[in-house]
Amino acid sequence: LSMSGNLQKLSGALLLPYHLGRITTYTALAMLLASVLNLAFLFLPIRSLVIAPLLMTAALIFLINAFPDLKKYFMWLDVLNVRTPYHWISNAFQVLSQKRSLISQYLIGILLGFMPCGLVVSALMAASTASSVWSAGFAMAAFGAGTIPALVMMAFFGQSLKMKFPKTMQRVTQGMMVWSAIWLFLMAGANLM
Repeated sequence: LSMSGNLQKLSGALLLPYHLGRITTYTALAMLLASVLNLAFLFLPIRSLVIAPLLMTAALIFLINAFPDLKKYFMWLDVLNVRTPYHWISNAFQVLSQKRSLISQYLIGILLGFMPCGLVVSALMAASTASSVWSAGFAMAAFGAGTIPALVMMAFFGQSLKMKFPKTMQRVTQGMMVWSAIWLFLMAGANLM
């Protein structure tokens, strides 16, 4: 099977080790980014002037994911399209997917946590602005845990729901992304006050 086929089966299955692996990667990345941001601007009064643009950029990424046509107005966001070495991840994935152990599922989750995704990047940017490293880690762990039900439901019911209610499913997804963007814009505004 291809990597995408295996990935779809993994993400939808109730594979707790896989999901814990993803959450581990997300949490570690958020804590790393938060520590760099907090160390760089710990004693400087301009910290909020750095955090607000990060939150606004994260909000824009959510909006562009909700409405892809907006991308033409924010072409500079392509610079943030973080690329990971896909070939390396694909090879490691193929090796790990041959094994059926809990450890290999956990390692696959850690590995695939590095795959670029606009929503994950925006959540990481938002989490990295937390006042402490632990808060950033908790925020990203909560984000990762919050994705589990959606991934499981999409695997089991996603195709049938998309085929049966295509417009409704699209609107629900867009609504959730817009809500996240609004929340991030509000957080950015609060940081500037």
